[in-house]
Order: sequence, then C-alpha cells, then structure tokens
Amino acid sequence: MDTGMGSIRLSLRLGHSAEAADIARRAVRAVLGRNTNTELVDDAVLCTSEIVTNAIVHTDRGCELHMSFDPADGGNVRVEVEDDSPERPLLIDAFDVRRTGGRGMQIVDETSTRWGCHPMSSGGKVVWFELGWPGLADATSMPA
Repeated sequence: MDTGMGSIRLSLRLGHSAEAADIARRAVRAVLGRNTNTELVDDAVLCTSEIVTNAIVHTDRGCELHMSFDPADGGNVRVEVEDDSPERPLLIDAFDVRRTGGRGMQIVDETSTRWGCHPMSSGGKVVWFELGWPGLADATSMPA
C-alpha cells in the first residue's frame, strides 16, 4: 500500500479460497478509510466483492486485486481484478426472474460509473470498474 502524495494504492494476491472475497472487502474498506464518503466506500466494497467472487468461482486459481484512489483528483476509485481465465464476465438479463445466480456483473453495472474487461497477454483477463463523479472517469481513467 502506497499513501504518498495523497493517492492510495492497494495490491493483493488472493488465494483460491472461500475467504478471498471477504479479505478483499475488508482490505478495500480499511484502505479507503473513515474519511471517505460512506456511499463510495460501500459501493467499492460491493463491486470488489462481486468481481473477486467471480474470479474465485470461475477459475481454479486465485486472483490479484489492484485498487487506486486519489482524493485530490475528485475521489475516483479504480479496482482491477486479474485472473487466469480468458472467459469474459457475462451481464445477464436483469428481468430473468428464473435465474438464481449470476447477478454479480449486473450489480457492478448498476453501481459503478463504468466497468470493463480486457485480455492479458498471459491468457487471462482483467475485470475493472471505476466509481466517481460522472464525467470524471472519462477524463482521468487509466487505459483499458
């Protein structure tokens, strides 16, 4: 974790375990701290949990989580989760009432400012999301 110059960075290697999402939630909440907008923290924790859970459920290995937050830059949060699967996450139909699971990316889509997925040269992928003021993500986002 680097907190120099007002920006916050977090990197975690999470093992393939049932506790991975809980560890990620606790780390994101702790790093964003008590002085950050509660709604922003709650949304970051929720979206992080959904993406880490997907990585653990749909792969045989763990994942890596990377988060950046710069309060001086308008408070934009970006979280990236890398895993070893090339399969892109699916955004299911929100009105499919027969479906009992698979709503994680729907939650991320509805909660985040924007999100996406891109392949890695290793064959895996990075699923990412951003939270912040509308328009801020477009002006300050890292390349996807």
